[in-house]
Parts: sequence; structure tokens; C-alpha cells
Amino acid sequence: MRSRLNKDLSWLAYNARILQEARDNTVPLLQRKEFLEFFRLNLEKFKRKRLEKFSNKIEKASSEKERKQLTKLASDIENTIVHHQHEFDIISQQLISSITQEDTVFSYQPIPSVYHQDLTPFENYFEVLNKKDVLLYYPYHSFDHVIKLLDCASVDPGVKEINITIFRAARGSIVIHCLKVAAQNGKRIRCFLEPKARDDEAKIEYIERELDSPNIQLFEGNPDYKIHSKALLIKRVTEEGHKCYSYLSTGNFNEKNAKIYTDLGLMTSDDHIGEDLESMFDYMENKCKHLKFYKLVMSPFSLREKLLKLIKKETKIARKGEKAFIHAKMNSLEDKKVIEKLYEASQAGVEIKLLVRGVCCLKAGVQGLSENIQVYSIIDRFLEHSRIFIFGNGGDELTYASSADWMKRNFDNRFELMFPIEDKEIKKEVLTILDFYFKDNAKTRVADTEYKNQYKIDGNKEFHAQIQLHNFFKEKAK
Repeated sequence: MRSRLNKDLSWLAYNARILQEARDNTVPLLQRKEFLEFFRLNLEKFKRKRLEKFSNKIEKASSEKERKQLTKLASDIENTIVHHQHEFDIISQQLISSITQEDTVFSYQPIPSVYHQDLTPFENYFEVLNKKDVLLYYPYHSFDHVIKLLDCASVDPGVKEINITIFRAARGSIVIHCLKVAAQNGKRIRCFLEPKARDDEAKIEYIERELDSPNIQLFEGNPDYKIHSKALLIKRVTEEGHKCYSYLSTGNFNEKNAKIYTDLGLMTSDDHIGEDLESMFDYMENKCKHLKFYKLVMSPFSLREKLLKLIKKETKIARKGEKAFIHAKMNSLEDKKVIEKLYEASQAGVEIKLLVRGVCCLKAGVQGLSENIQVYSIIDRFLEHSRIFIFGNGGDELTYASSADWMKRNFDNRFELMFPIEDKEIKKEVLTILDFYFKDNAKTRVADTEYKNQYKIDGNKEFHAQIQLHNFFKEKAK
């Protein structure tokens, strides 16, 4: 038996979960229409990017056995696409006949974001961050907090330099406007753009035009590594000396996406994180050849190795007969080395619970291989985009967030960051977030080896994670 699921079939199963939402009569009609369009665009992209590569693989097969296996797989993929397309056509006709102008106006009720309880619109964010870290979870928290931080930096006389990575930004972005204002006020700006951000070439050109200023240095990434880290570093002179203020996130500096993607952001004045980010920006500008980090973990240099080490530690703890666990949330899980170590951890008795929105090549719940691994997927109103990793660590949990999924491309071909969550209260909050997701029985599908996408049924009262998270942060903001 193969120990990994096929990436393409797993991706098609993910797209089928989107189609499930379009078919679900309990979902507001306008949202169903949006899910249907999302499914269609995804499938078009899959056909364009993956099917052609598959044909080339069959042609280049090194043996007749491999050719037959690939041909069978191609047939399974084609049959799955035909089945999905048929479902799509049926749902499309149903929605066309159902949607009226009244449905369009009233069926989509926005969920308002809230301001963080420690960050009011009139506060000086630097003074707050001197005292404590702040965790933001979008779209439940407003992205205005990031805009406000940049706004503070653009006018504060003590701020001398702003460094930022931009993978995707909205057209007409307020983030870009804040950087322009900061440059006009004499701040030095280093902005690292990713020119290869998928389908975003026009936006990159727009950003380059907007940030054409003597005080702004624009860097267009590295030809070998895509810039996928999401980081902001503000260098400020205070009465006590130089101080760094950092913002790290699982999502882009895109105020439009922040309304529909779930992402985690951390604001901190931690000196070591500030030094680490300065090293990263210097490295990307080719100012230094060697990186030495205190707290951050960066790919393509050490992220996979760090995760393997953390998994291995849980395995050792379990083999001693002690409680060991790994709870993680991500978009995709595909890396062979990580999957093999997760299997070893499972066989040693580590409890592993994973929430994977998209592709998952790991086989969960297989006796003798992965019986201690549970894999779930949530497709709901907001696109689940945050990456959160928690390791039991013998009772002293280690908590991380990251821009990276557990995929080969994220580990080997991108600049990515994983950052620790160290503040005790914030760690509790992150644990609560993940706990809410694993309690969900409204939008959770159980991952299996047959791509059935069956909904989780646990016999408990309905628990809708995204609604409960909104209520949780709304209550905290009072």
C-alpha cells in the first residue's frame, strides 16, 4: 500500500468540498453562488496547470509499469473532473432559478470585525507594544490595526526606517499609501516585492509606480526563492535608544483579503524578533551572507529541519509512556519527510490532530501506520488561511504560527517564516482558537483515504467554529 495520497486527487477532493458548500441549502444563496464561482476558477486553473504536466509525465515514464500506473491515475482524475463538472452544471441551474434581486440584497449579512481590546483607534500603538504583545485574528479583528500601526510609523518623528515584504496587495491599497506618506516624511523604506505572485503582475506594476520615491528602495525578490513571508519591521529611536517594532502574519498585507481570509497576526516589540527580522531583510538585500536567528525560523534554511526536530521530540516523549501531542492547522500537507515523521510519531503513540483546508497527502487512521492521526478540513464562509502549530513538549506547550504550509515548495523554494507565540495569555488564546476548530461539527469534513468528504458527526450540540470565534472576539472586545 502506498503511504501517501495522490496530490492531484486530494486537490480535487478539496475543490469538491467547495462544491458541497455551493450545493448546501442552508448556506445563503449569494454565498452559494460565490462558492460555485470559486470552484469553477479553481478547476480551470487545475486543468491549465496540472493536466498538461500529467500528459508529459506519462510520455516520459521510465517503464511500462510506471506508464500504466500514470495512465490509470490520469483516468481517475478525468473521471473525477467529469463527475464534478456534471454536479456543477446541475447546481448552476438550480441557483440561476433561485436567485432573485431580493436574495442578492438580503441573503448576505456581513459579520462586522471588532477592534482589539488593547488597541483603541486613538492609542499610540508603540506605547502599547512597549508593554505587551498583541495578537490579531482576521477577519474577526479589523485589519485597520495594521493600517494604524503603519500610520503611526509614517508620522512618528522617532521612526527612521520601515521594512516590509509584500506578496499580494490590494489595488488602491491603504498600506501602500501609508508607505508613500512615510517616505514623504523622510523615513527610509525597504520594500521587498514578490514579482512572481500568481496572476498579480498588474498589481506589482501598480505598486512599483506608487512607491517610486527617493526614500523607497524596492527589491524584486530572489530569482531562486519566492518571497512568501509576511513581515513588517519598524525601527524607532526612543529616549532609551533604538527600538524595533515587528508585525508577523500568516496572511498578506491586503486589506480586502483580510475581510474574507482567516489569518493570525502578531505585533511585538521583542528585541530578538526585531533583530531576526533585520537580519532577514539584510539577507534579502544581499547585505549579509549568513543568517543567525534567535527566535524566528526561516525557509529555505531551517524550517523543515525545525519541524522534524519538534515532531521527533514528541515521538521521544511518547515512547517514554508520557502524553505527547501535535495539533496543527494549515492549508496543505504534502512534504514527504514531514509525513514520514508524523507516521513515526503516530506509531509511537503521539496524538496528532490536523486541520488541513486543501491538499493532504497523509493517510489518516490507517492501522499500523497512522491510527493516532486525525485529519479534518473546514470549508466555510471565510477562507481558512492561518497556519498554527502546537507541540505538547511534555506539558509546556510550544506554539507557533507561520506563513508556510507543510509543502516541499514552502520548505525549499520560498522565503517563509515561522514565529513563536510566547506570551502566556496569547498562547491561551491561540489554543482556544485551535480548540474551537477541532470542536466544529457544522462545517468539518473528515479526511479519509477514499476522498469521501463526509461531514463530521460526533453527537454533540452543533458547534460552528467561525460563528463561535466571532462571538469569542466580540466578547473580548467589550
